[in-house]
Amino acid sequence: PGHFIRLPNRYYTFRYGGIDFFALDSNTFCSSDSSSKPKAGPDQEQLDWLQQRLIDSWHDPQVRGRVIYLHHSPYSTETSRWEQPDAIAVRGHLRQVLDQVAAAIGSLPEKRPLVDLILSGHAHCFEHLRTFDTKHADSHLNWLVCGGSGASLRHQRKDGVEVMEISGGGYVQMVARSLLFIGRKGKGRTARSPHTFLRIDVHNGVPPKFVIRPFIVEKLKNKWSSSAIKPFVIQNL
Repeated sequence: PGHFIRLPNRYYTFRYGGIDFFALDSNTFCSSDSSSKPKAGPDQEQLDWLQQRLIDSWHDPQVRGRVIYLHHSPYSTETSRWEQPDAIAVRGHLRQVLDQVAAAIGSLPEKRPLVDLILSGHAHCFEHLRTFDTKHADSHLNWLVCGGSGASLRHQRKDGVEVMEISGGGYVQMVARSLLFIGRKGKGRTARSPHTFLRIDVHNGVPPKFVIRPFIVEKLKNKWSSSAIKPFVIQNL
């Protein structure tokens, strides 16, 4: 904060206030069935980098928390993104990395999640989701989607707030639930488009406490207005 820098790479890490931040380029480990371009394999070099940096972070006693941020939303209930191949591919690659990190660090987390918070965009909404027992190391994580600041906001999917997935055994299981969704509402002349932005206050302590403060900016009857949503706390105790 207060300093302007050049991005050091497509993906990078830095530490601030005892928290390790990991910025990822998810465009290089996603896939899309809708693309006519030849598909390259996932950016394994970046995934290996993330794995090793997370392992190093957990072995450093000076680190009190970890935050990942990337473009694609691994989990969302936004109507056009919840089952998009790109997002599902990113979910799978990130899950694989976290599984490998969990195997490498053993009991170090002491029941804490491997990552305190995952931030993303891509879906045209604001959303807070939490994963359940996915049978992988991305279980019980908090996911924030902050993609509602631009044009073309979208609705939440009609089938509800749960994210479903076909397990390795072939049965359908619920892997995540949307706890808060702010996106397009209604249709036609009655439609509303509450644009959102986000402020996160990080408090001291281990694990860190994140106070999430969503804000809404909306144009109604040719007038812009703003409002704040009640803050909520994320702390992985």
